[in-house]
Amino acid sequence: MLAVRASAAFQPHPFLVLQVNGPSVYRTYLAAAQRLGLSEGASGYWELHIKEDERHGRQMVEDVAVKLVDMCVLGLNQELVA
Repeated sequence: MLAVRASAAFQPHPFLVLQVNGPSVYRTYLAAAQRLGLSEGASGYWELHIKEDERHGRQMVEDVAVKLVDMCVLGLNQELVA
């Protein structure tokens, strides 16, 4: 039972994965838009999302994921001691 809860606790939420991995995908889209000669507005969309998703991903990792992992590890340690 303990192993099931531990493994479930460490599965990242899809939104976290999107925010962290999205910018690498968006850089490919931006490069393609620039190669195709799309307008600054079209490529600017991807530039903005790269910048903002990097910021959001950092916030989610630092402010949410790390704290949740700490809480889970603390809870597991308390269960093992009890």
